[in-house]
Amino acid sequence: MSVVTRERLVGLLVAIVVAEVLFLVAPSSPLYSIPILVGAVAVGLWVGRVLEQRV
Repeated sequence: MSVVTRERLVGLLVAIVVAEVLFLVAPSSPLYSIPILVGAVAVGLWVGRVLEQRV
């Protein structure tokens, strides 16, 4: 079982914010929705990893 750290939670919040902002500016279509979700998760994971390395 893995421990959820504060940095990972911040990364998750970043992913949610990025996805919401991109959904506001992108046309509503499955063609755009899937890459937006994948990109937002990737950015969130990256932010969480960077924050974990800084501590």
